Amino acid sequence: MAWNRLIYRVADLFLVNQAKRRTLGDAHPSKEPIWFDFHSPKLLFDGARHFNSLALQLVDMGHPVVVIDRNRLALRLARKLHGRAVIQCPSVFFAKSTQSPPAGSTVITDSLSSEASCFSIRVSIGATPVAGASVYPFPVHPMVRSSLTPAQLARGRSRDQRARLFFSGNQKSRYAKSDLSTQFSACNRIDLLGHLRAKFGGLCETLQQWPKQANSVWRPIMLGDSRRVSIHPTQWLDALSHFDFFIGCPGVDHPMCHNLIEAMSVGTIPVLEHGHCFCPHLVDGANAILFSGLDGFEDAVQRVLAMDDSTIRRLRRGVVEYYDAHLDSEKYLRRLMMSVKLRGGAVLSIPYHHANLDPPPSTSETIASVSETIASVSETIASVSETIASVSETTASSPMPFGRASAA
Repeated sequence: MAWNRLIYRVADLFLVNQAKRRTLGDAHPSKEPIWFDFHSPKLLFDGARHFNSLALQLVDMGHPVVVIDRNRLALRLARKLHGRAVIQCPSVFFAKSTQSPPAGSTVITDSLSSEASCFSIRVSIGATPVAGASVYPFPVHPMVRSSLTPAQLARGRSRDQRARLFFSGNQKSRYAKSDLSTQFSACNRIDLLGHLRAKFGGLCETLQQWPKQANSVWRPIMLGDSRRVSIHPTQWLDALSHFDFFIGCPGVDHPMCHNLIEAMSVGTIPVLEHGHCFCPHLVDGANAILFSGLDGFEDAVQRVLAMDDSTIRRLRRGVVEYYDAHLDSEKYLRRLMMSVKLRGGAVLSIPYHHANLDPPPSTSETIASVSETIASVSETIASVSETIASVSETTASSPMPFGRASAA
């Protein structure tokens, strides 16, 4: 275990040092660089998936991203599941904490006191949207984004022969949190799927192998548990397009979930309780099937199973129109960049956390946070010293292991 910890830490430092060697001057970008200036690690929640989405979507649009490395942000990114992809991206660069963006730059930041000479987009993270702010659309999963091509979307949206109702996702016990109901008026994932099986068990089929089951004769409802059968990210959008409806089961701490957005991208109609978490809200019978509570869910499933083809086609058009207008991250960011240049700045709300993280800390809280960071660094140094000492003792009695242990 001591060797594993040391190897992981060395690997993280190696990634960061490699990233810092890249220079913007060598890139010769065709579009303006976008600067990221974050004074806290708040945007790294959920494995840095939202940081990943924002940064790499800008890269896909042709913008280099320059991250100011405050408070060891680069190292924090390297230690996050989806932050590593940002670190390794050749179009992401890192600037020293003492460096300021050039005048006229677009800066995405969590600071209230941003550079007056720059176009600032201040990020606010919480459980609810900030009044008057521009709301960042909930993204597709980082592992799916590369499959989200115009050709794939067109292929999925044009599929006519579809089964009726689908869900596939993780069903660990942590998805059974009860506070979703009190905070967001949404039943948790485990309760929804348990109720579905209890009331419609004879109509349910279990996902066993994909794409082998794509050409099978299905029962009306297909349910999959990704712990047992996982559909590869490159096949996921195609799988979703084989169904008319997708059950929008909530995530662990917040109702929004990537698989629901991915379903809507290919015209699969969401059946969900939390349409109010979208901006603008989803509308029952226009671009979604909405319900309230377990009894309402049962009624919604009955409604879906009895729905005629013409109504389904109309709903599907509504879903595609909603996705293109409000959930397409590239289109959203293009509009945001134009708006920032015209207005001189903007507030970007990311309301997908279980708690409101604003307002920003006071001066005393900031000092306390800095003190905690210094203490944490001291503890880390002490831990590394202990690890090295332990390794030295181990080496004296046994040969040095080679290579990095595989993850469990």
